[in-house]
Amino acid sequence: MEPPVRTYSPEWHQLRKTRLGASDMGALLGVSPWDTPADVWEAKRGAGRPQPDGSINTPIWWGHQEEPLIITAAMHELYGDVTPAHLDGYCWSMDGLMASLDAVVTDRQPDQVWGTLPALIEAKAVGIRYGYLWRYGPPAHVLAQVHTQMAVMQTEEAYVAARIGGAPVKTWDIEYRQETCKNVLEVIEMFWSYEDMPPHWEMLVEKTVTSMQ
Repeated sequence: MEPPVRTYSPEWHQLRKTRLGASDMGALLGVSPWDTPADVWEAKRGAGRPQPDGSINTPIWWGHQEEPLIITAAMHELYGDVTPAHLDGYCWSMDGLMASLDAVVTDRQPDQVWGTLPALIEAKAVGIRYGYLWRYGPPAHVLAQVHTQMAVMQTEEAYVAARIGGAPVKTWDIEYRQETCKNVLEVIEMFWSYEDMPPHWEMLVEKTVTSMQ
């Protein structure tokens, strides 16, 4: 485990070039509504691709503005008026993998958090256009992301908090699945072991997808 860095810092951007992020896992498993395994391969092992536009007044920018408020609402929902301390906006990395966490419920310093079984909170600002993906709760690509975060942080407690289409924040307790976390780490190892994406990649990751269902 490497020392944590602030998300969106120069160090974080450097890590992104040589690590898979937890948010890449949904695409790598073929359950993302936006990206495919081939997209991840090109971004991390190929020539790369342009980064999404995060400039002012874009959807990504607005998502970043809303996340702290979503976390505040989730903390109130989970813990009431007296809420524990939490860190936000840190990234931990290990063995070709990184987890940029929206919030970690802990009273420890960033370099003391790993391995202490903290509670994780993943915040999502969901536009009304994609609200249908959440009709049964957090969709598969979000579950993949959160299980990757739990695998990195070695914790069994995580929550997803989402504001969907401008509605009040809703919070879900994510069931920890040891098999899924184990399989995620195996997928990461496989990803870096192949020079090119194998034609049977979907079969290699099938058990990981199944373990989340």
